[in-house]
Amino acid sequence: MHKIKLKFPEKLIPYKGVIYFVIILVSAHFFWKYTVLGDESDTIVTFFGIDISAPFTFMADHVLRFVNNILSMLGYNITAESNNILRFDNRNAVRIVWACTGIKQA
Repeated sequence: MHKIKLKFPEKLIPYKGVIYFVIILVSAHFFWKYTVLGDESDTIVTFFGIDISAPFTFMADHVLRFVNNILSMLGYNITAESNNILRFDNRNAVRIVWACTGIKQA
């Protein structure tokens, strides 16, 4: 098998790892953008049309429970509702959506 070897200019050799990292990061970002579809106002996430929502739903629920526990320990009067909504006693609310799970970043 033929191995591709890039030649870096002498000045860029100390930055070779950083350059590779940026190339991989940008490639992964565009791969994600064009293959994974999901609306942050909905719970359905698809990869090439295949429903992959389960891990995102699980993690959004986990984040909801974790934040609820931490804020309750800090003395906030907070209620976890269906659809991953955290409601504060002043009637403000926040919804934990699938995009807040960190799965993409992982």
